[in-house]
Amino acid sequence: MLTTLVPKIHMWISLLPFLCSLGTLIHAAEFSFSIVDSATQQPVAARVYLQNVDSGTRHFVRALSATDAVIYERQNWANKNSIEHHTSLPAAPFIAENLPAGSYLLTIERGKEYFTETRRIVLAEGESRLIETIELRRWINMEERGWFSGETHLHRPLSELPVVMQAEDLNVAMPLTYWVTQAFTAPSQGNKNQSGEIPDQLIELDSTHVIWPRNTEYEIFTVGEHQHTLGALFVLNHHSILSQGAPDWKPIAEQAKSEGALMDMDKLDWPFAMTLPHTTGATL
Repeated sequence: MLTTLVPKIHMWISLLPFLCSLGTLIHAAEFSFSIVDSATQQPVAARVYLQNVDSGTRHFVRALSATDAVIYERQNWANKNSIEHHTSLPAAPFIAENLPAGSYLLTIERGKEYFTETRRIVLAEGESRLIETIELRRWINMEERGWFSGETHLHRPLSELPVVMQAEDLNVAMPLTYWVTQAFTAPSQGNKNQSGEIPDQLIELDSTHVIWPRNTEYEIFTVGEHQHTLGALFVLNHHSILSQGAPDWKPIAEQAKSEGALMDMDKLDWPFAMTLPHTTGATL
């Protein structure tokens, strides 16, 4: 009899974590919202933060569409208190699900031209709240004034940018898909390059949101096996995969100029900074 009971006891013990989590899900709450532009009443993409007011726990949301949301979950390596958790949503309703009962702060942002919207939401155990609509209000429309936003210091995967750019209302993105931190190493062999094919053509999300995918950052931290910080230079809007390592900077500049690329300095207090304008023609 005892030998028969022991396997059954072990089985129930192994099932305890699953049963506990199942019980939590049965009593979990959820809510859903849609986000629209207050003037046009059209759905818009946005950045969403969701935090439990009592516990401080951060949560992500899910898009109710064929296009997936992009989850951003980062903690600074040097300062563990520096945390960024948010969801970039396409222009579609979203759902926050599997939430414990409690009070939540919902924050919605969309770039620099819209006012931030916040909502305090109190959920009872097992509550399922129907879709409501949040209107985002513009305070200015820079496109109408002939101005378009752009970002050149961008370390996000190319695959995430279609949703992220719409959520941030960013018109032009030049992601640093090639990134080398070792002296004398060509970007074609960069140690921090993005994986996958990087096309040599403009990616048009719509008439006012575009990506140029081939851009390089030289950010030299090491020479051989030794840590030795030198300088940083962006080469933007090039066509080929750059074949020159740094230093020397001059051949890099010549190849970049031959392809109509732009050069932009970064880390202006690094040792090579004062030489870059002279050797490359880079701007500040």
